[in-house]
Amino acid sequence: MFECEKAAHGVDEGFTCSVLGADGIPAGFEIRPDGIYEASEREETDALRLCSRLTVTAAFEDPAGRNRGRVIEFEDDRGRRHTVSIFSRELEADLRKVRRDLADRGFWLRHGPKAHDAVLRLLRDWKVRLTLTATDRFGWTDRSCRSFVLSEGCILGDGRVHFTGETGLDPSADGLSSGTLATWRDEVAALCAGNPLLIIAVSLAFAAPLVELLNEDGGGLHLRGASSRGKSSVLKAAASVWGHPDRAGSWRATANALEGAALGANSMLLALDEIGEIAGSEIFKAVYLLGNGIEKRRATRVGPGGVANRWRVAILSTGEDRIADRIAEDGRLAKAGNEVRLIDVEADGRPHGAFDQLRGSSHGAAFSGRLKTASRGSHGTAGEAFVRMLLDRGPDFQEAAKRVRESMAAQMRDRNALGADDQAMRVARQLALIGLAGELATKHEITGWKKGDALSAALLVLRTWLSERARRHASGPNAALTRLRTFLQAEAHGFVERGSDPAASEIVQQGWKDEGFYYLTSECWKEIYQREARKAARNLVDAGYLLPGEEPNLSRHAPSGIPDRPRLYWVRADILDEKRPPEAGVAA
Repeated sequence: MFECEKAAHGVDEGFTCSVLGADGIPAGFEIRPDGIYEASEREETDALRLCSRLTVTAAFEDPAGRNRGRVIEFEDDRGRRHTVSIFSRELEADLRKVRRDLADRGFWLRHGPKAHDAVLRLLRDWKVRLTLTATDRFGWTDRSCRSFVLSEGCILGDGRVHFTGETGLDPSADGLSSGTLATWRDEVAALCAGNPLLIIAVSLAFAAPLVELLNEDGGGLHLRGASSRGKSSVLKAAASVWGHPDRAGSWRATANALEGAALGANSMLLALDEIGEIAGSEIFKAVYLLGNGIEKRRATRVGPGGVANRWRVAILSTGEDRIADRIAEDGRLAKAGNEVRLIDVEADGRPHGAFDQLRGSSHGAAFSGRLKTASRGSHGTAGEAFVRMLLDRGPDFQEAAKRVRESMAAQMRDRNALGADDQAMRVARQLALIGLAGELATKHEITGWKKGDALSAALLVLRTWLSERARRHASGPNAALTRLRTFLQAEAHGFVERGSDPAASEIVQQGWKDEGFYYLTSECWKEIYQREARKAARNLVDAGYLLPGEEPNLSRHAPSGIPDRPRLYWVRADILDEKRPPEAGVAA
């Protein structure tokens, strides 16, 4: 059973529900000012009051003709209107659950089996002229993108779609929209002007409904930097596009638990603060899970292997560390897909932490607090306005938007000489989508920014990402390789020949060697690289110089001829040949 305080259907079709209508009431019942009565078959017996006054306004069923039910409306004793969905299976199973749910909303129902049977007959036999298409999906309800469900369960677009899911929101709580679009534009979006990270984050929030509309994969941005530098304030400003910023989520969960958050944010922004609160192994799974947009198949009410839930989300993440580094802490190697799905953005290198301009504030902390206050005071209206704009566009909009996005991506490619760099082009295309969303919101007077601001922010993020990647490569495999070569050349005397006299193992300082490999002990490896030990091992695996163990280990069990066969780092002996090309395509 579901209830939404706002009208869930009929807005765009001219259909208005009313508790005053009684055209479809079945024979044997009558509506009176204080409720619905069952007429008595004997004239001398008074009619029996069964329940509060109600109207069955519509029937509903899903696109497959299943999950059928009825929509009822009534007013409680304080004059508040309630719209409630009752599934047919609930009526068939047990009216007691329906009774409890209605009673929680102030509906009165007479006790006793005869009264219950009469109300069941009333609800089943009430004649309705309207059958709605049911959905329990937030965001775009299907691939046609003709209707959109907001987080409080209210529908934009096709008025013959009915939401039957659960919102988990108290209509009186802060989760619903506050203020007007004008106040959001003047108090939140205005603070973003001149601040590229704020513009790109808010543009990402607008990009969320474009992901499915343009048939793209989910993805987003990861704002990385020191604490208390404004990252969370940027996240809250972006979250205010769709609802109260304090409803932004946290990484403090398992990958499986994040499925529910993704379903609730379908076609909207999934904001996740503090990546340091989730284990590296869970991040590795979560990034792919959220980006792929499909839950693991589990047993459902329709049986094992039932239809899996799907979502398309734009993700905004924050944390002090890069995603690849957090994954590495668990001994895994981050894959290229992790890096391009959630684009790492340095968020503490601007003139004032995450900010360029303070818009009259005395310092970064004051501006950050001002931004949080503005986001809490005005929120939830911009996303709705953006979706309404998309719904008003003609049938050629999708193809036109794709052409503009590709043109933007081409500009990014040419200005940054990306050439055939596939990974960089994937990042550029994703940033072009975000830039397109921000430019659309600006064109339709949602943000108040200048034309080109969102695209400029996207170009800035791309240049920053490319520079950061170049620095990592310069200080990654190259530095790790140089340090290890220098060590092996200087400390060759500390290695014992594999298979030599066992007594020789007692004087082992660094490890063992043979014609093919140097076998370094964990203590030796940590001595060489200190805190960078695991990162260096990953870099050398990528470069083809280190032979890793079974996933997720970077060390391997020693070969025969080494006492007790401990785990060692197997370094190829030809690492000392400086003319040897790398094997994994990473410049060494």
